[in-house]
Amino acid sequence: MVATVAFAIACVYGQQPAEPSRALQEATRGMGTRTARRTQRALVVAQVTLAVTVILGAGLVARSQLNLETLDLGPAGDRILIVQVVPPQQDDFANPKRFNAGLDRIIEAVAALPGVQGVAPLLSEPFGGMSGWDARYLLDGQAPEEEARQPLLNLEIASPAFFQTLGIEIVRGRAFTYEDSAEGRPVVILSKSAARLAWPNKDAVGERMKIAGTWATVVGVAADTRYRELTVLRPTAYRPRDQFEAAPPFLAVRTAGDPIGLAPAIRRAGQAMWPGATFTSLRRLDGYSSEPLARSRVTAALFVAFAAVCLLLSTIGLYGVVTAHVVERTREVGIRMALGASRGAVLRAVLLEGAMMTLLGMIGGTAIAALFSGWLETILYGVSRHDAATIAGVALLICVVAGVATYIPARRAAGIEPTAALREW
Repeated sequence: MVATVAFAIACVYGQQPAEPSRALQEATRGMGTRTARRTQRALVVAQVTLAVTVILGAGLVARSQLNLETLDLGPAGDRILIVQVVPPQQDDFANPKRFNAGLDRIIEAVAALPGVQGVAPLLSEPFGGMSGWDARYLLDGQAPEEEARQPLLNLEIASPAFFQTLGIEIVRGRAFTYEDSAEGRPVVILSKSAARLAWPNKDAVGERMKIAGTWATVVGVAADTRYRELTVLRPTAYRPRDQFEAAPPFLAVRTAGDPIGLAPAIRRAGQAMWPGATFTSLRRLDGYSSEPLARSRVTAALFVAFAAVCLLLSTIGLYGVVTAHVVERTREVGIRMALGASRGAVLRAVLLEGAMMTLLGMIGGTAIAALFSGWLETILYGVSRHDAATIAGVALLICVVAGVATYIPARRAAGIEPTAALREW
């Protein structure tokens, strides 16, 4: 309602002529006032600018979503079952020793089931984000006050079977063994990104770092994973389960085939070994990605919907303005053609008018998109906010749509018969 009133007032007062006689002379020639024509062109340029801005954003978000949909979750994402274990009341998480004793019995029973290739405890569920564990670190030789300035590392606990179960490759050094017990030398394994962060110019294996309050020696470097975040390869530190007191409420069970078929057997085996324990969730690892992907799908769908509306409005505006100008200039076109102007020249003149408005809108839209595209960086994955392919694709789309919207009235102008136009006026 506000927009309607505002534009009505603008139309009334914006077209009040300072010289009525001049306005009447222009009207007798079949032409609107220059102010009206300039306003119409400015509105079309604004529509194209808005369309380019929103379509560029939609293109980036759509490409990001495509990258997420085809994301590789690892070689065994469809053969790993994530099991959430809830202990009986007397063995709850407040007593990690009793909890871990019961969990060990479940691990032993599940690992013995036919078709099970590995079982490992986990601190958090996949793609848990804020529900995961973080820890600061301090390197050997650094001053203690530097620990607070160091970035946080994602912290995971790992049993000897952890890396094999989840399919995480050890690229340097070794994985944990049963010798990395509570009485053994404190050790830690870093992901590649964490190792580069701590020691960018040297091999991390053999170095010492303080992690989660304990000085430990780096014994291995593992490949980066997406277990904590779907879209972020978080720098991660792994501590042996026996050297870090915690009650991991999840199990990762790797199977030879579809793990869902083994879910009833896993539940029965676990409950037999730890009476009173319950299993509240048994889901495949790749199934956990559906939740973060659903959120990004909604975002992408909204962007595409807004972009489609903006493109439609700009197309209608461009078509309407060019058509109105052709109608207003029918007599002028007839005179020009009667004096020898070719139909091709008329066609080019009308197309040029539409092309100029489109070009101005594309320049403005690209500039605005470049200025505000930083806001998109937090939701983009695998695509730069200055992606050349997306910009080129949007430019091509705008050119094609604007060309069609301009060509129809341009062809109509080129088809005007000079004698008919002159008789009509």
